Amino acid sequence: MRNFGFRFRSSLDVYKRQLFWHVVPVVAPQLLAVAGVSVSMAVGAAIPVEALCGLAGIGQLAWQAALARDLPLLVNITILVTLVTLLANSGADVIGHMVRGQES
Repeated sequence: MRNFGFRFRSSLDVYKRQLFWHVVPVVAPQLLAVAGVSVSMAVGAAIPVEALCGLAGIGQLAWQAALARDLPLLVNITILVTLVTLLANSGADVIGHMVRGQES
C-alpha cells in the first residue's frame, strides 16, 4: 500500500510540474487580463453588497454620497476606483510582459 501512495504522490508532482512549465506560461496573459478586469468588477459589486448589508466600506460611502447628492465625494470615489483599476491592469500588463520575455 505504501508503494501506491508514493507513486500517486509522485505522479501528482509530475502533473504539477507539467502544469506550471507547459500550461501556465501559455495562459498567463489571458489570466492576468481577467484578473485586471476582475478588480474593477469587484469594486463595482461592493457598492450594492455593502449598501444592502449595511457594511462600512467604499461601497457604502458611495451609496450614501449618491443619496446625499455629494458630487465632490462621488467624483473622488470614481477617481479612486479608476486608479485602482488602472493599477491592476498595469500590473497585469507588466507581469504579462515579464512572462512573455521569459518564454523567448
